[in-house]
Order: sequence, then structure tokens, then C-alpha cells
Amino acid sequence: MSAGLKILVVDDHKIFRIGMVSTLRSIPYVRHIFEAENGLKAMELITAHPVDIIFMDVRMPVMNGMETTAAVKKSFPEIKIIALTMFDDQEFISEMFHNGASGYLLKNTDADEIRDAIDTVMTNENYFSRDISESMLTGLLEKQKAPRLSDGTFVTTEREKQVLRLICRGLNTRQIGEELGISPRTVDGHRSRLLYKTNSRNTAELVNYAIRNLLK
Repeated sequence: MSAGLKILVVDDHKIFRIGMVSTLRSIPYVRHIFEAENGLKAMELITAHPVDIIFMDVRMPVMNGMETTAAVKKSFPEIKIIALTMFDDQEFISEMFHNGASGYLLKNTDADEIRDAIDTVMTNENYFSRDISESMLTGLLEKQKAPRLSDGTFVTTEREKQVLRLICRGLNTRQIGEELGISPRTVDGHRSRLLYKTNSRNTAELVNYAIRNLLK
């Protein structure tokens, strides 16, 4: 990841913004962090100070996350938006993705996942919370129509490929986390998404699929 990312945190709760800013400051390649309490303030801020990523609360007064996401993507299509919510609410999150969001996180996430989400969206891929329910992931992926290659296999993110290769080498969750420098929960999140994408019921089927389709 190249140095110098500029990030905006948009949330009407000041305490949450303070915590989020503190977490972002611990990431070496984040250079500038801005804050806004609602969508209207966010639009004013990015007009004066362009950013790379916006962490966007879904429910806010004045101008909510759905409206703000649509407005941002219309005027600044290059900005990546990661939706933030307290709830596993498919209706709101689906609308955020429809309006141009690239990622989705629950607000009770940790620093490892925030960093993982940043890395993913900056490679033009979508990020789904590792704590997302199976039913919601199914609905979102169907609406997103997860891209396939010409041979019918699903497109996987670079991080998913790294996790998959280590799974195929027989490493467990803790070992994979240590190898990649991510938390066990983040590893489990990648494993769950891989199981869904490949229609595998367990790790053995996932390895089988990988050998046949992805790791040639």
C-alpha cells in the first residue's frame, strides 16, 4: 500500500469518531484524517480537501449515509466509501452498495479489520464485514453479482488468495494469522467468504475447489 492516504470519518457520534480517528492514526500509510458530523458537512469538506476513502455512517441526521454516498460518487467517483453501521441490516447496506459504496463494516470492529477493509477497497475490490450473517452475505453477493472469470470461477481478492494458499498448505487459523499479520477473526472472515464464493461446505471441499480451479 502506497503511503499518504487521506481518510474522512463521517458519523454524528463524536465519541465514535474519536475512537475511529485514533485507530486510523495507528496505520502507517494513513497521512491525513478528517471528520464530519453529517453528510452535508462531509460534502463541504471533500470539496475543499479531496480524500481517498470515506468511512460513512449509514444513519445520520441532516443527510444520511445513503444520500451522501450517492452524492459523493456522482461528484467524486474515485473516492472509496466504506459503510459503517451498528446493525446487520441488509436493506440499508444493499442501498449503500447500490449507491456506490465499496465496503461494509460493523461499528464494533477492530483495528485489524479496518486496515483489511482499507487494503481491499484500495485495490478496487469490495469488502464485507467478517461478522456479516450468512443470509445477508448471500443477499449482498447476489445483488453484487460477484464477478466470475470466463471459465466460471469466482474472482477472489488478493488477500483471499493468500489465505486460500495457506489453507491448502495445511495451516490452521492461528498460523495463517501469524503468517499474514492479521487476527484469527479476520482469517475466519476470509475463510467464510471463500466457502460461500466456492459453494464449499467445509475446508476439505474448499481445498478441492482451489486445486481444481484457483491455484493451477
